Amino acid sequence: MKRSYLVLFGVAVFLNLNLYSGHASDSYKLKYKMKKGATLNYTMESKMESLQEVMGSEVESTTQIKAKIKITSEGKNKEGNLTYVVVYESMVIELLSSMMDSTFKDPGGLIGKRVLKTITPNGDQIESVELDSIKLGMLAQSGGFSSGREFFPNLPENELKMGEKVSMTDVDSLSSFGGTVVSKSDMEFTLLGKEKKLGYDCLKIDVKGTVNVEGDGLMQGMKIFIEGDGDFQRTLYFAPKEGVLVFSEDQTDVEMTIAITGQMSMTIPITQAVKSNITLVK
Repeated sequence: MKRSYLVLFGVAVFLNLNLYSGHASDSYKLKYKMKKGATLNYTMESKMESLQEVMGSEVESTTQIKAKIKITSEGKNKEGNLTYVVVYESMVIELLSSMMDSTFKDPGGLIGKRVLKTITPNGDQIESVELDSIKLGMLAQSGGFSSGREFFPNLPENELKMGEKVSMTDVDSLSSFGGTVVSKSDMEFTLLGKEKKLGYDCLKIDVKGTVNVEGDGLMQGMKIFIEGDGDFQRTLYFAPKEGVLVFSEDQTDVEMTIAITGQMSMTIPITQAVKSNITLVK
């Protein structure tokens, strides 16, 4: 299962959303369903504002990412899980900080490369495999990007009823900086109602939760240890007739600490605020 607490560019892709009613007309059981060969296109935007304290000095930075993504369904595997291929067709990364300003456009180690994803019917990622070799620079990694990140928001395991809250816990891991970051999210879903979005008749779902993060890694020969926690809020728009995710919007705030040992030892407190959205493009 792959999900990054940073990424909140939280890219949820394409799928056919199989919605069927429960015992009442305002009750829904949500499940992703893909048709083999179908393709959807999305735009993704994220903005991460970070404040770090390094050796007594504060360093502020802002990383913005804009990307165009194509998702192609591979259908179901023999276990009944869903598979699809993700391709980044374009990407612009901008970094503004007190130390440097940089812009990268269409990094060659990423654009056009294929990543095969496998998810359960409710959207939980089981596996992420690079079909083509992907090489990411430090700027992309510092902005929270990873080829193993989840693209689909989790759907609740229980049915949703209008105005009622449904709780769910999700534990995910992500390979980063030569190590693994594990995040535990406690989520609460609320079906708010029906709303027109980008020309589609959608169900609007509110998701609130908390996240706890722990991990380790290796950077320039030094060991790093990560721990932190925070909260997030997400708004999802699903078009039940067309069966697709039309729009999602996220806000995540995290307080964490990175401890470095090896040639030098230091502890770096970091505050991050990440906003991201994903939009279906006709």
